[in-house]
Amino acid sequence: PSDSEWLEFSAQSLEQEIGFKAEPSDMIFIYQYTKRDRRYKDEYVEHIVRLYAVKKFKGSLLDLGNNSLLKKETRNPFWIPARFLPEYLFEGHLVLFEKLIDFLYKDHSINGRDYYHMKEDIEKRRFFSKENKKNNYKIVGE
Repeated sequence: PSDSEWLEFSAQSLEQEIGFKAEPSDMIFIYQYTKRDRRYKDEYVEHIVRLYAVKKFKGSLLDLGNNSLLKKETRNPFWIPARFLPEYLFEGHLVLFEKLIDFLYKDHSINGRDYYHMKEDIEKRRFFSKENKKNNYKIVGE
């Protein structure tokens, strides 16, 4: 798909999945990566993950109680201060969060103190995740 098709698709997904409406012109592309779609166990199917910053939006978060399309995809969305996110995000989402805060810092949308605090928390999380993974495996003969 072209960049404009991606923007249009992403704007529609934003509305369907969480309830916010944004014009594609108010969305800034930040980062993209490709991974295996886990829903297909017998074949490799690519899943493209794209990250956007949204400058302006309208609407409100969908609620599972209102039979939204979100019902079978995820839990109720909620707001949390960004500085706490490194502790709570899924490990795979840390990459996206780090790309986002890098963008926001360069754009002067967040201050240096918050930026460096979040970067430090991301590194701590990565370090402790690696340590926990090492501890979960026993060496043969131990």
